[in-house]
Amino acid sequence: MKAAGEILPELLRKQPQKQVPAEDLVREAWEHLVGRQVAVRTQVFRLYRDILTVHVPDKMWKRQLFRLERRLLARINHYLGRNVVASIDFRVDEKMIAPVIPTAPPALQGTLFDGHTFAAAPRKGPGHAATMQVDPDVARAAEAIADPELRELFLRTSRRMMK
Repeated sequence: MKAAGEILPELLRKQPQKQVPAEDLVREAWEHLVGRQVAVRTQVFRLYRDILTVHVPDKMWKRQLFRLERRLLARINHYLGRNVVASIDFRVDEKMIAPVIPTAPPALQGTLFDGHTFAAAPRKGPGHAATMQVDPDVARAAEAIADPELRELFLRTSRRMMK
């Protein structure tokens, strides 16, 4: 069984008498395209020419999503069935407050798009990234990150880089 987010744009694209704007398709399928954890913290603002503007709650989210821009563009354009979006402009909207979302069950943790969560279950074992200590400077930088999920992602990434 297909999800409504997959079927609806397909049906809308097949209606030649009513051309549905790509912006509306992206807005309606945003959660499907980026995952729940990202979708609840971001908002599609508009698609002007070939630039998709997305509001984010803070600079950290802007930086993290900017790093994923190529993957997001490929996913969006594949979904639309044509190359419509050439770039994504992530803009900080300070009115947005990142909601606290409960973490997914352990079986779904650790994925961005398919499991819809950033939080991963810690793995066990000597020398594994979750058990390794981080540099004190990295730990101080992590303390400045307000969002607990982004902080954990930052720490996990820094631990991987120390390996």
